[in-house]
Amino acid sequence: MSTANFLTIFRILLVPVFAVFLYMGTPETRLIALSIFLIAGITDAIDGWIARKRNQVSKFGKHVDPIADKILLITAFIMLTLDKSIPVFLTVIVIARDIVIISGFFILCVVLGSLEPKPSKISKCTTFLQIFTIVYALLNIRVPSMVFIVWTTIGFTAISGINYIIYGAKLLNGNKKA
Repeated sequence: MSTANFLTIFRILLVPVFAVFLYMGTPETRLIALSIFLIAGITDAIDGWIARKRNQVSKFGKHVDPIADKILLITAFIMLTLDKSIPVFLTVIVIARDIVIISGFFILCVVLGSLEPKPSKISKCTTFLQIFTIVYALLNIRVPSMVFIVWTTIGFTAISGINYIIYGAKLLNGNKKA
């Protein structure tokens, strides 16, 4: 097993640990959960870098790495919604977008054959905003700017989901410039 793939699996294994510490609900365990979340984020960056630099890019990594990211982010959104740090409607929008993306990807694979997931620029911005929102909520900062952060994240999440739907439709219609 390559180092990059090991780090991806390690990131998945961090998710329940993150959830347990967040669930404990004390300020101390919340900071531990934040640390675990940041470690998971750092391993995401490192595994991608290692895969490219050491020529360890694999089919497994291309498919499991984005799934690991989704598992971490969705778990964080659900847990932070349960403790009322993030509004329910934001979590619903984030999860709905991910369901649309994953479902669309599988449909495209069935119809068109094998595809490699390629995040768009708007999707990368969306992921950054979602991570920023989670970190902000984990820090338990309650200021008016949280409303701006939530609505900005909602906007980018919705636009990104629509962008993927348009991209998938173009692929299904045979547009090679999708």
